[in-house]
This record gives sequence, C-alpha cells and structure tokens, in this order.
Amino acid sequence: MNYWHVVSFNDDDEEQAQIMMNRRNQLLRQKYDTWFTSKTAWTGHLGELAFKNYLDKMILSHADWEYDWYATEDSLDDLDFFVKDRKVDVKTRANNYYPQQHYENNINQGQLEKIERQNKIDTLVFCHYHLPKKQAILTGWIDIETFKKRARRIDKGQEMNRISNATATLYCIKNSQLRSLQRPTST
Repeated sequence: MNYWHVVSFNDDDEEQAQIMMNRRNQLLRQKYDTWFTSKTAWTGHLGELAFKNYLDKMILSHADWEYDWYATEDSLDDLDFFVKDRKVDVKTRANNYYPQQHYENNINQGQLEKIERQNKIDTLVFCHYHLPKKQAILTGWIDIETFKKRARRIDKGQEMNRISNATATLYCIKNSQLRSLQRPTST
C-alpha cells in the first residue's frame, strides 16, 4: 500500500484559504475576461499547505531536501513548489469521502494544455480534501510525461462513473497508478 500523508485543518484554516482564493480570483478576473472557479477551489490552498507540511517533515529526516513555495495572494503562476530538481503543481480535489486506491484524480484538458504550453510544471502531486473531516490526503505524485501516457481521457458529456458525466474533457489517473510519497522517518 502506498504511503498517504494526512493533514488535519480547522475552520480558521478553511476561512483563510477562502480569503486567499477570493483575492486570487479577483486578480485573475482582472487578467482574464472569462475567469471561472469552482465553489471548492479554495481547498487547493489547503492541499498546498498539506504538501508543505509533508516537505517540512521530510527535511527533518533528509537533510538534502530543500524546497521553495510560491504561494502568495497575488501569485498567478501555476508553479506551486520547486523541490530539488522538480517543478511541482499540487492538484486538490474536494470530496465528502476518503480516497481509495481505485479512485481517480483528474485534470481538465485546458489545464493539461496550459501545462504543456508553458512548460513550467514537470510533476503533479494529487491531494483529496475531505470536506466534512477537514483533512487533506496526499495520495501520490507523477511526472507529466508519465501522466500523459497513462491518463484515461474522458470527453465532455461522457460517463465518468456510475453517477455522473464529465462536465469538461478530463484526463484521469487512479491513485494506484501514482508514485508513492516517501514516508518521513520522523514525525
């Protein structure tokens, strides 16, 4: 079984993430006429905080681990972290349930095209945010080239699972197909 890093948050953390996302969305609307965001986009900031928590624990047990975090209210860049030689984007999905190995992560076609066009990201880290439990669960990582080879494409309108259809063209990958996070040796 892969190691999944879990970080718990509270109401104040969620409120701060929402404030930061609202400010960022205002800036993005100024830059792009047709900027749209989901109701749970703020959980992306908590996914980044969970990854930062993971990296901080790794640094305690691996002196050669270093990283830079690029999260600011006015940051419009897609690069979230630079870890060793990897340019990382943390992708967070909000749910009302815990992830399973066979559950899928996805990014939409526009996101993937932007990643390819800008060439700023070479690694994706996937996170599930359990809304009722206020927990971020980092389920693994994958480099972009491997993601493009392994991801399953679901066209807009196509059935995603037994209960819903895709609202956009998506590229999906199961948690079991991700590379496992390295388990920190200290807590």
